[in-house]
Parts: sequence; structure tokens; C-alpha cells
Amino acid sequence: MSTMRVLAIAVLGASALACGGDDEPSIESISGTWDIVKFEYVSVENSSQRVDLVALGLTGTVNLNDNGQYTATTEEPGFPPETVTGTWDYTVDTFTLQETGSSGDATFDMAVGNDVLTLTGADAEFDFNDDGIPEPAKWNVTLARM
Repeated sequence: MSTMRVLAIAVLGASALACGGDDEPSIESISGTWDIVKFEYVSVENSSQRVDLVALGLTGTVNLNDNGQYTATTEEPGFPPETVTGTWDYTVDTFTLQETGSSGDATFDMAVGNDVLTLTGADAEFDFNDDGIPEPAKWNVTLARM
């Protein structure tokens, strides 16, 4: 068998294993207590304009209960802790948060593995220029299992 043919078979086999199908992650792989390690807003107008609140001192945890309820507690320097609750749901590659009392939801692209939950691209608003008027943004969050 030629070297090229062996290489092609190896690459195809590795690709098939890497894809592993579009299996939905288990509830156990997502539920639990997570530490917020990235809490970033990216300007829709100018994607090079980014603010990571963790880099600015934000700390927090998110508890994703296996019954679809969540509690998130965050604290920024100089401010009291803030706790929000709501519901969460997921599919193969999306993750949705619905905050209690809010009419909208936040839908992210999702990746989970190695005790890291990466959520990207939810529509949001953030006041990038500190003028009191929030601008359209994308919201990205990275969580590490505690």
C-alpha cells in the first residue's frame, strides 16, 4: 500500500474519531458548580474592542442544577455581590440562559470538555465608551469546574 494511501486512511479514521457524531453532552458533563474564568463582552461594531470583566477583578461562580435551574453569583471590586437565578437548557452545541424576571434569553454556542464549559456569541449590550449608553455586544463566558 502506498504511503499516500496509508496517510489518507489514517487521516479519515482520525477525523471520524474526532467528530464522534453529534452526540449531545450528558447532563452530568454540564451540571455542577463552575468558577467564572472569563466574562467578556466584544463590540459588534468593532470586534477588536473587548472587555473581560474577570481581568478587571470580577469573580464568581455558577451553579447549574440538573433540574434546569441556575444560580450565578458575581462580585466586582467595590460593589456588593450580585446573585441572579433562572433556568438553563442545552442542545448538542448551544446553551441558553433565561434569567428570572427577564423577558429575553441568552443563547450561546457551547463547547464542553476537560472540565471547561465555553459559551460564546450570545447577543448582549455593554457600555464600551462609558457614556451611559450600552452598545450592541457579543457575550463570551468560560467556566471551569470547581
